[in-house]
Amino acid sequence: MSLFSNILNFFIPNRLTFGADIKNIFFQGTTVVKEFKTAESFRNTIEFYRYTPGYTHLFPKLYGQQADHRLILTENCGDLVNLYTLPPDWEQQLNTLRDFFVRKEFLILDIRFMPHTPYVINNLCVKEGKIYLVDLAMHAARNQAYINNHFDLLIAKIKVYQYLRGLPFLLYPVHIIYYVRWLLTDLWEKLV
Repeated sequence: MSLFSNILNFFIPNRLTFGADIKNIFFQGTTVVKEFKTAESFRNTIEFYRYTPGYTHLFPKLYGQQADHRLILTENCGDLVNLYTLPPDWEQQLNTLRDFFVRKEFLILDIRFMPHTPYVINNLCVKEGKIYLVDLAMHAARNQAYINNHFDLLIAKIKVYQYLRGLPFLLYPVHIIYYVRWLLTDLWEKLV
C-alpha cells in the first residue's frame, strides 16, 4: 500500500477492526464476528436486540452469540458511512432511526463523527444505499427532547461537513470546534 493510501485509509476508513467496547471485529463475507472487551458491553448489545423486532432494517441481524467468549455473529452491513458514501436519502434514513429511538425512549450515545476525522460517521454503515447502526452497546434512556436534539445536531453537522468536505483546511477546524463542544457537553452531563 502506498503512503497516500495509508493516509487516506486513516482519515476515511471503510472498516474498523476494533472499537471503544470491541476488542476485535472479524469480517467473514456476509457476516461479522465481534469480540467485546467487557461482559457489560456484550450484555448491553444483546439487551439492545430485545428492542429491535420489527426494526431489522435499521440494525444488523443477530445470527448467534457466545456469552462465555463475549462474541456475537451478525450480518455484515457494508462499509462505514462517510461524506462520500451517504445515500441520497440519508436524512430520511437518519430520521427513521430517530423515530425508533423516540418510540423506545433510549439512544445509542455514540452516533457521531469519529474524533480524528470529520469524514466518517462512527457506528453507521451503508450497504446498497441502506444505512445501518452497527454498534449497539452504548445506550441509555433518554427523553424525546434529548433524542431530537442529538439527531438535529448530527444532521446539521453532516450538512456543514458536506459543504466543506473539499476544503479540509476549513473542515478540520470546524470539526475540532464541534468535538470540543461535544466533550464539554459530555462532561457537563456526567457532572449533573
